[in-house]
Amino acid sequence: MSNVIDIARTWINTPFIPQARIKNVGCDCVGLILAVCEEAGIKSLLTNAPLSMHDDTHYHYYRDSNKLLHKLDDHFPVKWSNTHNNIIEQIPLLIGNIALFHLGFNAYHIAFISEVGQYANNDERYVRIIHSCAKAQIVTEHIICRKWLRRIIKIFSTNT
Repeated sequence: MSNVIDIARTWINTPFIPQARIKNVGCDCVGLILAVCEEAGIKSLLTNAPLSMHDDTHYHYYRDSNKLLHKLDDHFPVKWSNTHNNIIEQIPLLIGNIALFHLGFNAYHIAFISEVGQYANNDERYVRIIHSCAKAQIVTEHIICRKWLRRIIKIFSTNT
């Protein structure tokens, strides 16, 4: 099992608080990724500095709503990108990697892939993620549906 996922699981039940970055106090999806990667010793691909050196809690104010996408491109190696409308069965989902979801009109969400498996009764696979969920108001781990699988637009590696 990935050290990243072991660390991410220690954040489960941390309250969802936008722009926060403190375990058991609060975080958002970006704060969870940054804090877990920091604890795992993952550094920026661009600068080889701790990711916290590149933290930005004002991303929701920028006119360029692709800011999160650009920052991830700068600091993590891209494992897969949905540039050709690939079918979801071809997405290389690896435990510990980061999934970037497109939620519509340049809204994004990020999560760790924590488990990938196959349902016993059919050939369909399932994917479990750990993320800071605004709807649930906590960091949670759960299986995502096919609709959410289709929203994945990039996969970033945490194995730099």
